Amino acid sequence: MAAVISGGTVVNPSFDSSNATAVVVNSAVRHEQTAPLRANEELRFELVNVVCMFKTHCHLDLKKLAREGANVEFRRDPPSVLMKIRNPRVTASIWSAGKVTCIGAKSEADAHLGARRVARKIQKCGFGAKFVDFKIINCLAVAYLPFGVRIDLLKDAYPHEVQYEPELHPAASWKLPEVGGQIQVFQTGNTTITAPNAMSARKTLASIYAKLYEFRKPKDSVELSRTPSGPRKGRKRGLSGGEADAEVDEFQAELKAFKLDGDEEEEDEDDDE
Repeated sequence: MAAVISGGTVVNPSFDSSNATAVVVNSAVRHEQTAPLRANEELRFELVNVVCMFKTHCHLDLKKLAREGANVEFRRDPPSVLMKIRNPRVTASIWSAGKVTCIGAKSEADAHLGARRVARKIQKCGFGAKFVDFKIINCLAVAYLPFGVRIDLLKDAYPHEVQYEPELHPAASWKLPEVGGQIQVFQTGNTTITAPNAMSARKTLASIYAKLYEFRKPKDSVELSRTPSGPRKGRKRGLSGGEADAEVDEFQAELKAFKLDGDEEEEDEDDDE
């Protein structure tokens, strides 16, 4: 089974040993080199953080909540209470005006469940809190593509949509206002997606997958495009103990030879005098 992308929608992102290639419908391949895909690789998508908020419609005494609540921490600047629950793993920031922000959930359902449990814990501390105005604020997702991406060529093909500054950040950023999401693409094929909700995050990846496939490269390629050829002079990182000792010995030998040459010149000057 191959991964078929039609109209920006991933129909079946799976690969098997019989046909480990991806088929792109109505998409022109911009370069002749093809990147072979491994048989057991597939497109992986997962939510890593869902941010939500709700209101209690009552004033909260933060010091009382910090004294009587469980798994809480009072913060002075800005004044708020940090509350953590284990199942689902959610961290809530509680403000005195009754606004509560929750982060850390892995799905929208867990975010809703965690927010309701936070509201219940606030009620147990003696407050007349309600669970109202719940909404998802932001979702962070990661996607692992079965191929690498030549983001320098992607930037050249879409100069107005893609922002890529390798001196500042190794990833290329692509905003999709029509979907409401933003995706950051790394050369390794790893991507991070920020969107208002989980559905928008999936649509962001689906709408851009075919374009990323056009500039694919082998996953295990270690050569980065547009990097200076040859070893860099100066700092050397990642040397083992023996290599570091050899570098030090070589430098000391060169320094000693340099001093000897200088001493011979001084002796010749003394002889001339």
